[in-house]
Amino acid sequence: MSDTTSDAAGIKVLTCTFGVCTPTCARLPTAGRRIRRQCEARNAVILHGLYSPEPNFRRPVLSFLFFTTKKVVSVKIGQISGPVLSLFRVVTGLLFVCHGVSSIFGVLGGIDGKGQVLPTGSWPGWWGAAIQLVFGTLVLLGLFTRVSAVLCSGSMAYAYFTVHAPQDLFPLLNGGEAAAMFCWSFFLIAVFGPGSWALDTLIHRMRRRDVEAYAPAAA
Repeated sequence: MSDTTSDAAGIKVLTCTFGVCTPTCARLPTAGRRIRRQCEARNAVILHGLYSPEPNFRRPVLSFLFFTTKKVVSVKIGQISGPVLSLFRVVTGLLFVCHGVSSIFGVLGGIDGKGQVLPTGSWPGWWGAAIQLVFGTLVLLGLFTRVSAVLCSGSMAYAYFTVHAPQDLFPLLNGGEAAAMFCWSFFLIAVFGPGSWALDTLIHRMRRRDVEAYAPAAA
């Protein structure tokens, strides 16, 4: 349901129940300001800055979503992707380190909840815990992140296929959910990097600053 009214300038305005309008002009440019100027010049139909490029309400929902998203969602994903990735890396690395500390030093309940530790040098448990402790700490700090994340991911893949997978096919039945999640989480970090809050990023910025400072000026 809709009705047409006119404002003081004589520009036709279409009001509709669902907040979607259809312009009288056949074509509308995609730029917001150009849309308003040209539509006002052509006596177009305007409602709250939302336009429908299709006449007769053939695609009102798609038009509403497109123009609303374009006008309302102004935050660039690139501005927050770095910090979010860093938070993801820190949390993943911290949880991984907790597993290593628990297995080697017996804190946080140990391997059995009673403070028991793995025998020093035992394969593969103690060495897996050492990877969790050392390289998990490097991932947590964001230092040598990609190499450390690859080793952490590989160790979890090895643990899953040698310890959990022979028991059952599905992770929910073989107890390998944590190994699978850690494996893919570290693989994601290895692919996308440490994020903006990391020692690797800081070192890279300092090196680039030094290079730019000592670079010869362009003639």
